[in-house]
Amino acid sequence: NSTATYLSATQMASLNEDAVAALTSDELQILSEDQIRGLSSRQISKLTSEQLNGLLEYQLQAIDAEDIAAIDKSVISNLSVAQVKKLSAAQIAAITTAQIRAMSSDQLNALSDEQIASIQAVDIAALSTSQVSDLDASVISLLSTSQIQALGTAAVAVLKDTQLDVMNEDQIRAMTSVQVRSLTKTQLDGLEQYQIQAIETADLAAISNATLAQISENTIARLSNGQIVALTSAQVRSLTTDQINALGADQIASLETADLAAFTPIQIENLDDEAITSLTPSQVAAISTIAVKALT
Repeated sequence: NSTATYLSATQMASLNEDAVAALTSDELQILSEDQIRGLSSRQISKLTSEQLNGLLEYQLQAIDAEDIAAIDKSVISNLSVAQVKKLSAAQIAAITTAQIRAMSSDQLNALSDEQIASIQAVDIAALSTSQVSDLDASVISLLSTSQIQALGTAAVAVLKDTQLDVMNEDQIRAMTSVQVRSLTKTQLDGLEQYQIQAIETADLAAISNATLAQISENTIARLSNGQIVALTSAQVRSLTTDQINALGADQIASLETADLAAFTPIQIENLDDEAITSLTPSQVAAISTIAVKALT
């Protein structure tokens, strides 16, 4: 047996860092929890991925959470998927932004429900676009609302249809205005009606005119009356006539008079009969004189 097996936790903490780094996987595997726990952050930082990959589950989890943060990101990136799955929730919570950014998609997708829940928002924000894009839909579905809010706009913009498909109403509702603004036309068109209607009105108003003008008529038709009311006059002015004609009678009636006043002559001229008959007297009165001429 290695001499290290006879050392107390206090004595283990006194070992030279190079001596710890020189321990073989076999020697490390016979250390007790107390001995592992007795190692200092500096000693832990000297361990290689090969050494860590050789630890048994109880030994790996004996490493203090704060010491996990001392491990080099290159070592973390070379941990086996099996070892990553053994990390405790507290250890996952202690991972640094540099460490999580170094993790592979295989490592991230191997995390358990409890481990995913323990990832700090600051670490979620540190994920690269490629990491986010490679996350399994099952992982996305487990993210809390605070974790969703932590995603960077670039990360939101690369979410795939399969990832967006599993997002529930609370997750969609939790998205910030800047996140909703970063959604592409393709992403918005891929949302189900309950997801579209989960977008908060203030966030919907943040979508750029250019993006709004590109989304399908089907998506526009899925907006709730409250969301139609929330559209800005500039957004309404950017709508195509096909989009406007796709609106139902209740949606047309929900347009504010300021929005009708913003209608262009081309928009008015190309309204279909159903859309025109859906206009209320106050809406008709709000249409500009120039635009009204398009009706005659």
